[in-house]
Amino acid sequence: MNYFKAPTMPGDETAFGVRIQSDQETGSVQQPDALPVIGTECGEIDLFATELGSHDGGDGIVVSETSFPDPHRENKKEHRPFSSDEGPPAEFSAQDALGQGLDTELQRSSNTTFSESNMDYENQKLAVQDSVQSLRDIYVESDRDTAFLDQLNRLIAFSSVPGETGKPVVFTRTGETRGIILIDGAGAGKTSLIDKALRRHPALMVSPDALRPWIGVSVPSPATLKSLGCAILTQSGYPEVSDRKPVWDIWNLVRSRLKALGTVVLWIDEAHDLFHSDARHEVNKMLRMLKSLMQGDGAVIVVLSGIEALWDIASFDDQVRRRYAKLELPQITLASNGDDLNSIIEGYCAQAGLQFQGTEDLLPRVIHASRGRFGRCIEYTVHAIEVALSRGHQALTRDHFAEAWVMQEGCSPGNNVFLAPKWAKIDLRARKQAA
Repeated sequence: MNYFKAPTMPGDETAFGVRIQSDQETGSVQQPDALPVIGTECGEIDLFATELGSHDGGDGIVVSETSFPDPHRENKKEHRPFSSDEGPPAEFSAQDALGQGLDTELQRSSNTTFSESNMDYENQKLAVQDSVQSLRDIYVESDRDTAFLDQLNRLIAFSSVPGETGKPVVFTRTGETRGIILIDGAGAGKTSLIDKALRRHPALMVSPDALRPWIGVSVPSPATLKSLGCAILTQSGYPEVSDRKPVWDIWNLVRSRLKALGTVVLWIDEAHDLFHSDARHEVNKMLRMLKSLMQGDGAVIVVLSGIEALWDIASFDDQVRRRYAKLELPQITLASNGDDLNSIIEGYCAQAGLQFQGTEDLLPRVIHASRGRFGRCIEYTVHAIEVALSRGHQALTRDHFAEAWVMQEGCSPGNNVFLAPKWAKIDLRARKQAA
């Protein structure tokens, strides 16, 4: 894999396939931050990164003390304090006055030095924060993105008119659409994946006939039909709904609102929380309500994303298995993803101005520590880089991963995946942090 040091000036695209940009758009779930992209040749990944702030090296701030001769050492007399009104006592010598002047000057110099040191520390801290935030703004594309887009594209009817929003594909004479259930572990990056795919999809751009081509919501707490309906209305820009409004009226309003806005895709994140009830009739209510949005005039494509329990709960119904395509993102492995992961870490280090000093067993440890979840690998890498920058070090090593792991997991050295000799035998599923 041919990767080189990333450029450090905006517009420089001569190495590493990197482009520095300053796009920092923000917004809600349906209009999130514009995330740049980094990737490898194997996964056809482009790397777009925001411009980094500079950071200062060094081993930290050291405030030293300076010794001065004691002007009172030769004068053994005791001097009581005096006020400006009464003046100095008769025995108050010129050497005493000199000593007091030195003390005042020393205090002034000490205050100035401390103030400057504190300012240097704050500047260094801000520089590290800027660099780390720039890394967090990077989006890493992979084959996972392609797998989701393949499923999404088959559900959207593209328009032949340039700039016109697409329409949901109708699969039956009664006007039924289809949906997707995307499954992945906690912290694996599924939310960012769907978010980026919907925001950049050419058939989901805003047009006069589609003011909100897609709407995304996260399941509120407590998760009820009423709270979910109100969350969808809020994301659509609808004014606040009265708590006294009946559930069915809220969902009729949701349906009318989606149709009026020309919405093509409705994405519900953390959807496993919708089916928390053990009562089957409550789960059926949720499924029937979502089914109603996928039928008739104004029907939409419903995308549900969540952890493994989502499919286990929702798929007991044959109609769910027929209406939704299941997409379970695979865990990463050293054999399949090791080269890509190594290139990604090198790319992140280059952006942060660090060298990457990886050992033979570092990548396997990173994958094991991340429970095989792609998003967590990136998260731990960024955290380790933050540790290295905060210490003023010039290279990223396994020790920085170990320190980041302690901060995140709160474990003993013997259970630290990056320190333990038999790290592969550490069962992370038994840990509370594995969820």
